[in-house]
Amino acid sequence: MRSIVVPVNFTSSAANAARYATDMALALGMDVHLVNVLEMSPASCNELSAGIHEELINSCLESLQQLSEELNRRCHGLVRIATDLETGDIQRRLSDFCKPIAPFVIVCGSSEILAGKVLEGSPTINRIRHLHWPLLIVPKNASFHSIRNILIACDNEDIHNGIVNAKPLLETINQAFSPRYVALHVLVNDEALTDRLSAEFQSWKNFPGTLNPAITFIKQPNVAMGIAEYLESHNADLLLILPKKHGWFDTRKSHSKNILSKIVPILSLNRKK
Repeated sequence: MRSIVVPVNFTSSAANAARYATDMALALGMDVHLVNVLEMSPASCNELSAGIHEELINSCLESLQQLSEELNRRCHGLVRIATDLETGDIQRRLSDFCKPIAPFVIVCGSSEILAGKVLEGSPTINRIRHLHWPLLIVPKNASFHSIRNILIACDNEDIHNGIVNAKPLLETINQAFSPRYVALHVLVNDEALTDRLSAEFQSWKNFPGTLNPAITFIKQPNVAMGIAEYLESHNADLLLILPKKHGWFDTRKSHSKNILSKIVPILSLNRKK
């Protein structure tokens, strides 16, 4: 059975992400793994007395158990909820944990919707997003429901590289929800909508499976503003992105803050190397 992994740190955002993941797992027939990584170096452990260290471990285990019980009640026991406590660096420990189970997705909570704090500036999420598995970032107030509309923010490179690599994940979503896809390309700087560019994006129609998205072009100074404009007048249950080496989002700018009011979970897909 496929699994959804949820890193939890017992904040309200993490708890909401765990609820979202549990509801998603119920819809997809998957199980959930709650993972708490206690970030302590060996030196830190040595500095703590045995009693304090044991008390800290027990507190984390108790919090994991309480969250697990809440989720079991939520799904009426229909989803297997597993818990795990790790100690060390969060990226390394999560990577080691995920390798043998190859999760369908890693679900993280965030009080922001889409911002540098989420995709670039948050130390925890910034490190997690470099793992090999898809990362789903859930806004604090988001709740799971049937995924009917998926917005893909993309360029032509994504069509022939990143999205193709996401085929197994997208096929699972297609089978469960039969969503409508919209591929959004934001024309930035001096980029113009030429016949050649339009034709290149029509190659989406040849994507294997049932993706077959509608193609939309928006002219804006940057990608974030284009996404914000689209979301002003259209519904999206999921925003799918393929982050480039250099991020396009900056929370200090007003156009980034426009997206912060949109309760849209973000599915970030890493590019295969």
